[in-house]
Parts: sequence; structure tokens; C-alpha cells
Amino acid sequence: MCLTCLTRIESVTVLITLITLGSANIAATTEPSDLIQTALDNRDPTANAVVIAQGDTVVLELATRLNGATPEEKVDIIGLLAAISSPATIPLLAPLMANPDYDTRVRATEAVYTAVIAHGAPRDQAFADKIVAAIQGEPTAGALLLGGLVPAAEEPLNAHVGQTRLVKLFTSKPPVPAGIPATVALSLLGDQDSRDRLEQSVMAGDPVLLEFYLTAMPMIDSPTILHALAAATLANEAPVGDGLPSGADPPRRLADIATETFVRQFDLHPGFELDETERYSEEKRRKVLSLITASMPQ
Repeated sequence: MCLTCLTRIESVTVLITLITLGSANIAATTEPSDLIQTALDNRDPTANAVVIAQGDTVVLELATRLNGATPEEKVDIIGLLAAISSPATIPLLAPLMANPDYDTRVRATEAVYTAVIAHGAPRDQAFADKIVAAIQGEPTAGALLLGGLVPAAEEPLNAHVGQTRLVKLFTSKPPVPAGIPATVALSLLGDQDSRDRLEQSVMAGDPVLLEFYLTAMPMIDSPTILHALAAATLANEAPVGDGLPSGADPPRRLADIATETFVRQFDLHPGFELDETERYSEEKRRKVLSLITASMPQ
């Protein structure tokens, strides 16, 4: 199994299986360095899960192994750190956001972005400097978005506005022009022209861009734009690739992704359970829209 594809949910599932088989004693009787070596040598799901379950206790050991690792080895180590996803991983992976190797840069940025959204960004100059350095190179969408947390990133972000080079926030998502996440970041920094461009883009209704804005929603702070995004997506029937197997009929729609994203982002209680394979009824989607309208200032 590819380490970078191992989500936290998958790792927990594998760990439960491990415990059921009575093999959890591996972690208690084996040195962390040996556990890590086994995971990296064999790319075995069970070994991966044992390492991930150690959490912060193995983070420094994994970070040490990044030094001198080949690009392929770095991607595997980053995969383990990404699955651990704790605040301790952020400063260790941030320097790799400007790494010349494309795969290393992409995986590291994805891991840092995910950890920052989950735990918050480090409040220190070193982290800010790493963000700016990443943006001054060939940044991914995640690095550009993280620039919205760093006032010093405004100038390098402006250099990407209007760029058509395609970037991704997550490897499983469609690419968008680099100017799009740069505009989101500048909007977060308070630039009014960027906010106006972002709102106009949302209202234009391009399904690929709308899906990106949903994924990047934690970096959008304007209530006006969020209301526009809700209106543009919760009734949008455009098909997306999430949730169902490839080729499944009928496919999920942008409206389904929007329903889940808004409920989770704003901790809404719509009176029904989320199911990532469901096509939500118009009634359920209207309920979510009404909750957004009631809970968020216009």
C-alpha cells in the first residue's frame, strides 16, 4: 500500500485489525527505530499502522531519517508523518515545501496544510519564512493558501495572481490555475481587490473552481463569499469524482460535497447523518442552506 494514500481513517481500521489478531504487542516489544525500518522496508500496512499509532514518540526519529533519504524514501517518510498529523510534524515538514523534487514538495505541502487546518499554524518567524520561501519557488495550491496566514507573503503571492500554471491542493482533487489559490490567500490577508475577484469567480459557477473553493473553505473568511459559495454549490448538480467508485451511476454531485463541507466546517446540526456515498435530497440541502443563513452574518 502506498504510504501517502494511507489516510488516518484507514490507519485506524488497520490498527483495529492488528489488535484483533493479537499482534499489538509488536509495538510494546520493538524499538521505534526498528518499527520504522520495518515499515519503510516492507511498506506493510500492519507495520505502517503500528508506527502511526506511536504518534509524537516517533516523529523526531522519522524527521531524522529525512536527512540523506532518497526522494522515494522521503515520500514514504512524509506519508507516515502525514498520517500521524500532529502539531509536531508541521515545523519538520515545512522546509520540504520548497524542495526541488516535485513529489517531495507536493506530499510535504499537503501534509503541512492538513496539519495546519487541524491544529493551527505555528506562531513563529521560522514557519512564516518557510511559507514565503515555498511561494517564491513553484508552490502547490497548499503553499499558496498557507500564504494567507503570513502577511509577509503578500508580495510573492501577487506574483502568482493570474498565473495559469496548474496546481493541486490534494493529489486526489482536480487541478486549478495557480492564480486561484493565490487570490484566496490574498483575500484572507484582507486585500479587497482579491475578495472582489474571488466573489466574482464563485458567482461565475465553474464547477472545478467551486469544488476547489469548497476544499479550501477553511481559508475563506468573508461571510459574503461563503454565502455566495453556499448558494452556488448546494443546488449544483454538476458531477464530481468523490464518494462512489469510478464509473458509478448516478455519480455524486457538487451539491453533495457542499452539503458535507458546510456541515463539517460550521458544525451544523441538520438533523440527518452525513454519508459520503449519499446523494442528498433537495430537502436536506435546503435545510443546510437555511442553517447557514441563520448562523452566519450576511
